[in-house]
Amino acid sequence: MKKPSINIPELKRVLAKLPEEILGRDSLLLALSIILSILVGLFVFYKYSFLPEEKEIKIIETPLAIKEEVLSQVLNALDQRKERFKQEELKNVSDPFWTRAIPLPTAPEQPEEVIGP
Repeated sequence: MKKPSINIPELKRVLAKLPEEILGRDSLLLALSIILSILVGLFVFYKYSFLPEEKEIKIIETPLAIKEEVLSQVLNALDQRKERFKQEELKNVSDPFWTRAIPLPTAPEQPEEVIGP
């Protein structure tokens, strides 16, 4: 018995004409886009609604172990940062965005000239 074979050039020709056929028919394009959007929506709904309900949360029976050395190092680093922050707050730094009212230079006053008899 002979195995059925796929005619590659014929398949390429059909696949090349497929976008033209779909774009040529507006109703078919609309139906495909609606179906695609429904499928994407169902996938997102399934992923975020059904999957979290099926999984159970594992409860760990052993208590957390905290290394005292690491904890003390972290607390010391936080204290040092707080101290540096307090020192920076006490500094007087000029504000570059504050504008002072500088008077504009004025022209010297001249007497008005009277024109006429």
